[in-house]
Amino acid sequence: MSKEDSFGQFTASKRAFWALAIFFIATLLICIIVPVVVNVQCIPANQGIQSTQSAATTQLPTNRPTNPPTSPTSKATNPPTAAATTRATAATTGQPATTQPPTIPPTSPANPCLAVTENNRLDCFADYSFSNPSSCANRRCCWRPTSTGGVPWCIFSDRFSFFNSSVQTMPFGIRAILTRQSLMPVHYGNAPNVIHVDFQFQTNERLRMKIYDPNNKRYEVPIEMPTMSDTDNGANNPLYEVEVLNQPSLAIIVRRKSTGTKIIDTTLGPIVFEDQYLEFTTRLPSTNLYGLGEHVHSTFMHKDFHWKRNPIFARDQAPILNANLYGSHPMYLNVEDDAANSHTVLLMNSNAMEVVLTKAPGLQWRTIGGILDFYITLGPMPHQAVQQYIQTIGLPYFPPYWSLGFQLCRWGYNSLNRVKEVLEEMRSYEIPFDVQYGDIDYMKHALDFTWDPVAYAGLPEFVNDIRAKGMRYIIILDPAISNNQTAGTYPPYDNGVKMDIFIKDGAGKTLVGKVWPRGNATFPDYTNPNASIWWQELIVDFHKNITFDGLWIDMNEPANFVQGSVNGCPNNKYNNPPYKPLSIFGASLNEKTICMDAQQHWGRHYDVHSLYGYSETEPTLKAARASTKERSIVISRSTFVGSGKYGGHWLGDNFSSWPDLAYSIIGCLEFNMFGIPYIGADICGFNGNTNEELCNRWMQLGAFYTYSRNHNGRDNDPQHPTKFGSKLANSAKKALTVRYTLLPYLYTLFYHSTTKGLTVMRSFLFEWPTDPIARNTDKQFLWGSALLITPVLTQNAVKVTGYFPDSRWYDYYTGIEVGIRKANVELNAPYEHINVHVRGGYVLPMQESANTTYFARMNQFSLLVAMDDKITAKGDLFWDDGNSIDTIKNEQYLNVQYTADKTSLKAVVSKNKYMAATTLGEVKVYGLSVPSISTVTVANAAATFTFDSALKILRISNLDVDMNQDFTITWN
Repeated sequence: MSKEDSFGQFTASKRAFWALAIFFIATLLICIIVPVVVNVQCIPANQGIQSTQSAATTQLPTNRPTNPPTSPTSKATNPPTAAATTRATAATTGQPATTQPPTIPPTSPANPCLAVTENNRLDCFADYSFSNPSSCANRRCCWRPTSTGGVPWCIFSDRFSFFNSSVQTMPFGIRAILTRQSLMPVHYGNAPNVIHVDFQFQTNERLRMKIYDPNNKRYEVPIEMPTMSDTDNGANNPLYEVEVLNQPSLAIIVRRKSTGTKIIDTTLGPIVFEDQYLEFTTRLPSTNLYGLGEHVHSTFMHKDFHWKRNPIFARDQAPILNANLYGSHPMYLNVEDDAANSHTVLLMNSNAMEVVLTKAPGLQWRTIGGILDFYITLGPMPHQAVQQYIQTIGLPYFPPYWSLGFQLCRWGYNSLNRVKEVLEEMRSYEIPFDVQYGDIDYMKHALDFTWDPVAYAGLPEFVNDIRAKGMRYIIILDPAISNNQTAGTYPPYDNGVKMDIFIKDGAGKTLVGKVWPRGNATFPDYTNPNASIWWQELIVDFHKNITFDGLWIDMNEPANFVQGSVNGCPNNKYNNPPYKPLSIFGASLNEKTICMDAQQHWGRHYDVHSLYGYSETEPTLKAARASTKERSIVISRSTFVGSGKYGGHWLGDNFSSWPDLAYSIIGCLEFNMFGIPYIGADICGFNGNTNEELCNRWMQLGAFYTYSRNHNGRDNDPQHPTKFGSKLANSAKKALTVRYTLLPYLYTLFYHSTTKGLTVMRSFLFEWPTDPIARNTDKQFLWGSALLITPVLTQNAVKVTGYFPDSRWYDYYTGIEVGIRKANVELNAPYEHINVHVRGGYVLPMQESANTTYFARMNQFSLLVAMDDKITAKGDLFWDDGNSIDTIKNEQYLNVQYTADKTSLKAVVSKNKYMAATTLGEVKVYGLSVPSISTVTVANAAATFTFDSALKILRISNLDVDMNQDFTITWN
């Protein structure tokens, strides 16, 4: 009889006894004997095994908190720094890095598991549903059940580390060599024995921290970013210093020199570096955290630090809370202290990931491929840190002037006749309107580079007609190309096969999926240089038929209506990785997209999936420019770090709801931080039917998106501004007239964005960073520094409360000074009104509105001068032809600087390589605190004016001043 048979004759009670005995012995070995060697404890010695088992069977940790915190968590006390500190002094002092002599560390609890407070817990088991006392012990971690929902149970001890380190001084800064401890477990397989951490002191304000395997080339994001060779010299006077600790466990510290604040502090948890699982955790100086996308966030500042998981992985997903959406932007801004010292951190990694916000407060990066490649900018102020970030990833695209006009679209016009009807309705109310769109219903069978010869008969002639009237036309292009058309009849597919530009499956055959085109679909590999040639040839040829002005690229996550492919996906480590970040929507990474083992020129789709939209945007812009011979514009649904260099973005298939109206402001503010300032949401909502009140308030808010487009989904009720009758039409006209009047100011803001990296649609945080209310404001926003917009965001409201930070403020429409600062003010907001205020200290260039930007540019300019407390103001105007390519690079523009005080307004032309065609006709001065004005002169000639001494408003009219020359207007 075998041993198994003998054991099978034991009684149930004996089997239970021996099982418990074996478990107890194993626990002693793992948790008492092993820690002597590796300095880690798992199940605390003073915790009964039986109680641990009972807890494991009654409750598992959850991904979401039961009771999220209602206020920011205060900064946790850092653990004591250790002995044997390796200090990275070479790059900051010019002296060799040295290893400090050992010192006696502070006394710590005998059990490193019990030393971890609840707030400092860090999950050792990302896939928490598989954690239990045994699996936790196998990872050398601590099993600490708790009754608080959402708190990790299997956690790292405060001495846990996979690596020991040594440090080398390098010309560029510092290289830390991390050697893996031999007895440490592997969580998800294939962990290198040695990794390097390069600290590249790139500039005084920017540090790169690159963690990689020096012995095996791993995937790295193939987008050009600042880098340094081993022989490049680091910055001479950086704002930061780097420290590497070896005891009691490995830790990396990056400090701000001026304050000593730790902006990177890995004492909260270990660095994990395995083939398909990489983890990096830092304490945060504060909970003043912004960014991480693309998501729908209900607040601009993150509020949930209850181990909240934030997924980042491009997905065809309608915008809802907690979902990973179309783009991937793994960056954050952290305001460190009351003085508003701030930094940004970018993880330049395109693999599927999640970012966990912990109670410490801390931030835990988890990604399943590539390397850990961080770029850190140190401001020191929030707007400076973000500006440095944008300069790092690439300055934003400069849009053509016409693209700042109002735009109208819907999926489901279904005929050209219906499009013409809508245009005539818009014209009958004289609503400013520049761009009409063609969604996929203009196509034949939803095939790219076709148009429906029946429903859209006469489309080429229609486009030519509206362009002759000063309007523009944008068409949609989806990446999916049908492979089911008759051979030789559909060049996009036939030529693509010849040029071998379609994505291949894991076996090397063309991957076939299903999207909108009739039949099945293939997917161009835009990372293949031949695909750019193929794409451009098709776009240029199509422009010969339909003279579009810009291109809208959709479904480029890439979206797929079958999971992976029509043949499914093989079961391998890419399609079913050891760990799929739990917060990423879908049962697998292949859901709603193509197989992860698909092959592209840049690498396996597993690595480059979230780059698909990025890789399509640049060749699309090149093709649009080659077609139109003009600057053109590209709007992409899927974006990545640096996408703003080539175009804009809209916030996707949002919902016709009041919450989505409010959330859109937050999305726009975040994308300005991400370096994509040409941004907006579908006005009135894409999914579902809107109503008159909601659409009215959305048209008002949308008039101040930088990308202002009303767009609607198929089968929904129409929602263009005239649909609800004259009341809404006139309200929309009023709001858009304000927009068009301010377009010279908006265009100038884009000039500063594309040349300096400044945001356009701006958070209060960037202007009043030390104001705690301003840091949290996300129901109002600014255009640049000078214009404040306070929209109505709730139903049945005829008043709105707005916060006015510490400046002089004037009603845009009347010039009346608000007279209150650093306080909330209740504002009247009747149906037809959106509140707009001008900040003292600024000069805004404006122009009389018209029904299109083409005709508006023929009207006279005006200047709005708003005085600050010192009775001064300044501003500037950038002006070019609005349409040509590289006018800034070629210096073919006009730039005028304006300054004003209590006696004059002066204009100084700093660049005059383009002639403004019209003159200055009016000047308005708000807040001119003088008792009276007797004369106003321009070039020694008297000017017509009125002055209201009570309201402190000066109006100078009937001017005809050359905008291309210096001038001075004086008043006495």
